[in-house]
Amino acid sequence: MPLILRVPTDFRKLPPGREPIDYDVVSVTTQWFVGRIFKTHTPQGERWRWSITGDILPNDPSSGFTDTLDDAKRDFAAAWRRWLAKTGKDEETHRPFYGAPVDLDANESTYS
Repeated sequence: MPLILRVPTDFRKLPPGREPIDYDVVSVTTQWFVGRIFKTHTPQGERWRWSITGDILPNDPSSGFTDTLDDAKRDFAAAWRRWLAKTGKDEETHRPFYGAPVDLDANESTYS
């Protein structure tokens, strides 16, 4: 099932005309917040950080750094689906212990 990047509607939202550097990750099927992808400063320069929130992933990374947004989306999705498979949960019904439902905008783009 697809995941969606959603520009936050809270204090992290940038002024109009600036490219977003902070996204919420939402499961499309459950419309539930499952993580974040954002650009951050590191000793290696600016990098994208992805982080799954609400679920603990023992023996698997639940966050990481990448050089591109596309790599962060891919790594997030892979880690999320690996955890679902290991725990026997499915993306269509699972709602993280922590997190919240969100209203999705029809204009938001999905990724897998």
